[in-house]
Amino acid sequence: MRKRIRDLGDVFAVFDAARAAADRTGEWRNWSYLTIQVQLAAEKHEFDQSPPARLRLTAPAPMPEEEEPSTEWAKAKGQIRGRIPEIPFLNWFGATRQILRSGAKLLVEVPDESTRTFLESEYDAVARDAVSGFGIHEVCYVVRDAGLPSLIELSGWPR
Repeated sequence: MRKRIRDLGDVFAVFDAARAAADRTGEWRNWSYLTIQVQLAAEKHEFDQSPPARLRLTAPAPMPEEEEPSTEWAKAKGQIRGRIPEIPFLNWFGATRQILRSGAKLLVEVPDESTRTFLESEYDAVARDAVSGFGIHEVCYVVRDAGLPSLIELSGWPR
């Protein structure tokens, strides 16, 4: 059974959460990006019974350090950029960077949960194909400033 958002406060909460997620990645490149953020915020709101998103907004995450061009992820992004349109590339891959490689696993930092979810659901095959030439078979995305050290410890990644 699908829940509907009927309360005006909930509508504003969804829009606030979508705007905050879109603003975290910097300047918007396309209105369809905001549309996707609204869809993701609405889906999360339907299943998340915690306080409304407008009460949980945080400041935009700082932009990551400049990515080292010699990393496997930077090289893979170069391949991905040639395979997908420029605007989706900038929206979804532009603010990502490699954090760690361990054997056939790659840990990639993303700016927010929406980006992580979208990359995993829509671009998984493209990303895996791009990194496979480097002997990488698994790409894991982690949200910037989301407890990275504890995530690495829990996942069994070597330091």
